[in-house]
Amino acid sequence: ASHVPRRKPGPECQDFRKLNRLAAVSGCTNAQELAQWRTQNDVRLIAKGPAGCLPKVIPSDVIPSFAYGRKSRPSTPIAAVVGNQYGTE
Repeated sequence: ASHVPRRKPGPECQDFRKLNRLAAVSGCTNAQELAQWRTQNDVRLIAKGPAGCLPKVIPSDVIPSFAYGRKSRPSTPIAAVVGNQYGTE
């Protein structure tokens, strides 16, 4: 069977970290009290915005013909070399 990744938690899911923290602050000390507290309180996940700064734009993403590095010298005219054109001049 191939791997199927788990769906990302959306805004309809509960924030269990926050739920447990709030339950501890309110004085829940065992599992039964926690279950009762969860039925009475509903804490949903808050959608997170993008973390950090936006990614930098590099020239090759904007201009498809952009090439990195130094320009190379023009190729040797092989037809002129093989045909002895330079020797006849």
